[in-house]
Amino acid sequence: HGAGLPEAMARLVADVRTAHPEMQLEVVLNGDPSVLPDDGARAIFRVLQTLIQNVLRHADASRCSIQLRVDEACAELSVEDNGRGFEVDAVVRGMGMREMSGRAALVGGTIAIDSSPGHGTFVSFTIPR
Repeated sequence: HGAGLPEAMARLVADVRTAHPEMQLEVVLNGDPSVLPDDGARAIFRVLQTLIQNVLRHADASRCSIQLRVDEACAELSVEDNGRGFEVDAVVRGMGMREMSGRAALVGGTIAIDSSPGHGTFVSFTIPR
């Protein structure tokens, strides 16, 4: 189950902080990830990896906020940065975007992206519990 998810997230964030000390990373966990099934926890972690890679590669951000909320109905991962943003409709769906959409579909989840040039990016990945 998702019991190992907080530790995996902590390791990932620690690695990013070591490799990119200029990036301020904030992580907030609400709820109990151990109630998540393995495939859901794995999907959340893989999407988080992709989102962090996107922030580091494309956003030119100095801050990134990561939140995982688990309640009775769903789990929601949100990642927000203060980077350059982009025109969501104009971005060609690259490998990372296709991969995240595929992971969402496999676990019955959804991905929502809110971004605009000059205003950072907010991505939400929600899966049913």
